[in-house]
Amino acid sequence: MMVLKLKKFNELAFYYNTLLTDAASLANQRKLLLYCVLVCLIASLYLTKVSLYGTSAIALILQIITMFMDQKIKAKRSLAVEIQKHSMLMDFFGAKAANQPEIERLKIKAGLSIYNQAKVKRELFEKEKNEKPIKEEGKSSNLKENQKYDDKPNKKLLSKIHENSYWNNNLYNFSYQASINLVAIVIFLIFIVLVTVIPNIKLDTDYTIIRLIFTVMSFGIIYEFIEATLKYQNSSKVMKDLDQKISSVSEINEQEILSIFSTYLLIISTTPHIPKAIYIKYQDLLNAGWASRLKVINESSTLSVNDYEGV
Repeated sequence: MMVLKLKKFNELAFYYNTLLTDAASLANQRKLLLYCVLVCLIASLYLTKVSLYGTSAIALILQIITMFMDQKIKAKRSLAVEIQKHSMLMDFFGAKAANQPEIERLKIKAGLSIYNQAKVKRELFEKEKNEKPIKEEGKSSNLKENQKYDDKPNKKLLSKIHENSYWNNNLYNFSYQASINLVAIVIFLIFIVLVTVIPNIKLDTDYTIIRLIFTVMSFGIIYEFIEATLKYQNSSKVMKDLDQKISSVSEINEQEILSIFSTYLLIISTTPHIPKAIYIKYQDLLNAGWASRLKVINESSTLSVNDYEGV
C-alpha cells in the first residue's frame, strides 16, 4: 500500500501511487478468489457425480484466473516501483536526475487508465492546494531540518529511505502477525473439516483422482499464503537492518547510499502490499514513534525527513 502525502507537486508520484493502489485492489480480489477455490475444495469432499465435476470446473477456472491476476499484480508493482525510483531521484536531485525518455516510456507503459486516474488525482490535489494553502504550523522543526539538507541531495534521499524503512519495518511486521493468524485459522478449519468428514466418506474409485487433485491444489494455496506471510517477516527484517544502518552512522558515501536505495526498491517491489486496515490501525502509533525518534535524530545532528512515502 502506498500512502501519498505531497507538499509539492510531483507528477510521477500520482502515477506510482495509482499503480500501487490498483495492484493492492487486484491482490485483494485475487485473495477472495483463492478463498473461493478453497471453499470448492472443501465442498468437494461432500459431493459426487455432476456436483463434484461442476465444483471441479469452477475451482479450476478460478485457479487459472488467479494465476493471470498474479502476473498482472507483479507487473503493476514492478512498474510502480520503477516510476517511484525516478520520482524520488527527481525529488532530491532535481530535473538533472531525470531520464526523460525512460520516464515517458514508463508512463506510456502504465496505460491510458492509469494516466486518466493519475490526472484526476493531480487535478484534485492542485484544486485543494489552491483552495486551502498548506499551513505548516506545528511542523516547523521538520521543515527546518529538511531545509538543512537542501544542498545535500544524497543525504535527503537517505533520510527519506530512513523514515520509509522505519514505517515499512513496523507495517510489514504487523502484516506478518495478522497474516500468520489468518493462515493458522485457515489451516485449523481445514484440519477440522478433514477430521470430521473423511471418516464418513464412502470410498469411490471414480472420484478418488479428482479429490486427490483437489487436495494438492488446496495445499498449493495454503503454501502460497504461508510464503506471503514469511515474505512479510523477511522484508521487515531487511527494513529494520536498513533503519539501524542509517541510524548508526552520520556519514555514508554515495556508493553505500545507492546500495541502500537499491535494496530498499527491491524489497518494496517483491513484498505483498500492506493491508489498508493495518496502516489505518497503526498510523497514529507509528507517527508518534517517528516523532520521538526525529527529536533524537535532530539532537544528534543525523538525518531526518518530512513525510512517509513508503509502500
